[in-house]
Amino acid sequence: MNSQEQFRVEELKAAHLRIDQEIATMNNFEIVSVFAIGAVYFTFFSQRVSDHGVLVILSLLPVIICGYGLFRYRGHASIVQVHEKYIKSLEEKFLGSPGLVGHYDANKSGQLKNARFAFWLIMFLLSFAVLVVSVVCPDRLAKSHPPIAANK
Repeated sequence: MNSQEQFRVEELKAAHLRIDQEIATMNNFEIVSVFAIGAVYFTFFSQRVSDHGVLVILSLLPVIICGYGLFRYRGHASIVQVHEKYIKSLEEKFLGSPGLVGHYDANKSGQLKNARFAFWLIMFLLSFAVLVVSVVCPDRLAKSHPPIAANK
């Protein structure tokens, strides 16, 4: 194998590694985000927050996390697409036909992409709904808390 071919092989390895890293980063961000949103809502409902300003701030945090999650997901997906396009160009040049990435792209259903986008969109809309309720009628949220049992 000449040096140019070896260089292309190393480039392919690096591109595949970058794709794997982007996907791992997306997965980790989703896990951390869901835990963060859960922690905010746990605090929100378990502490029986009644101060209007605190309610708005606490309900705004998940909206921010979800909005950022949507943009971040699309950013990582864009990076993956750039690397896949490069790999496909090398596959066509050296193999004359689609390789693994080209074959995958031709046969994927897109369900994961749609599921991820739907996940972030639904999380954003639900979080936004809680924010609207906390701004417009915070007394509704106060009523959603169970009464504290009297100490005996």
